[in-house]
Amino acid sequence: MKSVFLLIMTGFCFIAYGQKQKSTIPRNFVNNYYQAYSDVPTAERLLHFYADSVVIDDPTYDWVGRSKEGIFRNFTQNNVNNHYTWRVDQQIACGDTLVTEGLLQALYAGAPYTMRFVNIFHFKDGKIIRQYDYYDNREWYSVVEAHNRKRTREKDEATLRHLKQVEWPKAYREQDTVLLDRILADEFQMIGSDGESSNKRDQLEYIKAHKPTYISFEFKIERLDIFDNNTAVVSGTGTIRNKDKQGVYNLVYQSSNILIKRNGQWKAISSHTSGDKVVRVKQ
Repeated sequence: MKSVFLLIMTGFCFIAYGQKQKSTIPRNFVNNYYQAYSDVPTAERLLHFYADSVVIDDPTYDWVGRSKEGIFRNFTQNNVNNHYTWRVDQQIACGDTLVTEGLLQALYAGAPYTMRFVNIFHFKDGKIIRQYDYYDNREWYSVVEAHNRKRTREKDEATLRHLKQVEWPKAYREQDTVLLDRILADEFQMIGSDGESSNKRDQLEYIKAHKPTYISFEFKIERLDIFDNNTAVVSGTGTIRNKDKQGVYNLVYQSSNILIKRNGQWKAISSHTSGDKVVRVKQ
């Protein structure tokens, strides 16, 4: 990054050599600008540094922003996960152009990373009219990717819990074949506690013909693992409360399910129940 800084400075200072124009770079710009950009930056703190027709070119991220309104429209929202601390190690001004080089120490969603940076500012009438940004962003990519993986996993876990504890029981309780068809993959296979196997079509026919009569149903998840190949295992204990001539009882069983994620949707491909046990409820 420092070699980039020196190359840039050699080029533009050579061009500016001998020019005797008055600079329009604002006094104390470096301190004021990077202080405004520190902590969690907002558009409100930075807008006054820029001309309305400013262009910001960031080759590092292959991004070009045109006009102040367009650049800062979603700036505050896009930076809610960021926290910046800037250290400027070098600054050189030639005419209306200023180059800074230093170290950015930052947090993204609480995870730390650092980046060397070079910023090039071109001014007119005291406002930035053109800006080039260069960052060594290898650590940033690693941190963001890890954060996105964590968020995806948390979302998948919540989806799987809702599917197993809410949607799947709802499909059987309300005889909702449309919902069950969405939950089960076409190749779904089930082995019941009696050792009998059934497929998706069998289960759809079953809920059409059997209206539930139980009092309540609860499923407690005891294992939820998501693997890198978009496969998940969800297992736990199901409790069906019912009533017969002898009174109220719980039918307690174990259930293990394998699900896969296709086109952004989780679908069950296998289910196995076992260990059925009747537990009488004392009145």
